[in-house]
This record gives sequence, C-alpha cells and structure tokens, in this order.
Amino acid sequence: MHEKIILLIIISILTLFYDGSKLKMAKRREILTYGIALLFFLYLALDYVIGKDWPKPNDIIEFLFEPIAKHIVEFLTTPS
Repeated sequence: MHEKIILLIIISILTLFYDGSKLKMAKRREILTYGIALLFFLYLALDYVIGKDWPKPNDIIEFLFEPIAKHIVEFLTTPS
C-alpha cells in the first residue's frame, strides 16, 4: 500500500509541476476544468490505494445509458 501511495504522490507532483506554469496563465474556465479532472483523478487514486470496489466511470455510464441502449437494440433486432 505504501508503494501505491508513493507512486501516486510522484505522479501528482510531476503533473502539477508540468501543468503549474500553464495554469498560471490559464483562463478561469480552463482552471475549473482542470480542477474537475483533478477531482476525478483523486477519486480514482483513492479507489486504487484503498482497494475498495467503488463504482468506476463505466459503471456510471452503463447505469445511465443501458436502458436506452437495450431499447435501441430491441427495436433494431425486431423482425419487420
């Protein structure tokens, strides 16, 4: 577990170091978008470190679009 935490800290520091100079000159919308992506990264990082079975992004997409997709497939596979 310590190896995972060290790896994530190194990746985070390198990413912030690389993006830091660009963020200083960025517009508010770009900073907001970067912050949302950073929150998404932190969620996945915690899931990776803790090892829990939290919902993944594809689980959320499947939950939202699976019923619609099933109706579309059913409509297209129904014999005419």
